[in-house]
Amino acid sequence: MSNQRKNLILWRHAEAQDLLLAGDDFSRALTVKGESRATVMAGWIKQHLPEDICIVSSPAMRAQQTVQALGLPYKINKNLLPEASIDDVLQLVQEIFQQDNSNVMLVGHQPWVGQVIAYFLQIQPAGIIVKKGAVWWLEQKISAQKIKVQKPSSKKTFYELDTPDYFDERFKLVSVLSPRFILK
Repeated sequence: MSNQRKNLILWRHAEAQDLLLAGDDFSRALTVKGESRATVMAGWIKQHLPEDICIVSSPAMRAQQTVQALGLPYKINKNLLPEASIDDVLQLVQEIFQQDNSNVMLVGHQPWVGQVIAYFLQIQPAGIIVKKGAVWWLEQKISAQKIKVQKPSSKKTFYELDTPDYFDERFKLVSVLSPRFILK
């Protein structure tokens, strides 16, 4: 039996301009403080990030500016918009995990960031307050067993493959980090 882990990292965008200054919610840029804190968080994240990670950001400017602090390639997905439903986000997570990515980072917004965390940790009520710029790192251990596939008319093994025999429905919380903790 082999073991592997799935990592789901959720990063809420850093502090952004007030809506009145930006004109519209989608175009809100990070403040100077937000840029600084995104850079600090990115430094910590890069030290701990698995190499084989799929990073996906909301198309909103503040989320993209936050993830750009990492200096790593990322994708943009409309399922991560500020007004996205938890169903939109969970569908995206499922699609990414099914594409054989075992490490996923999503960069986005409240309330869905907190709702996704609560969903995977099976916490009630259905949402957690996540501070601006904070990172929540969740991990799920997957056990798999080797199975042998044989032709019905033969005892000879046709091929072997690993298949999950169960998925723990619960993820465990690996770490929660806020820019305040790093800056002290």
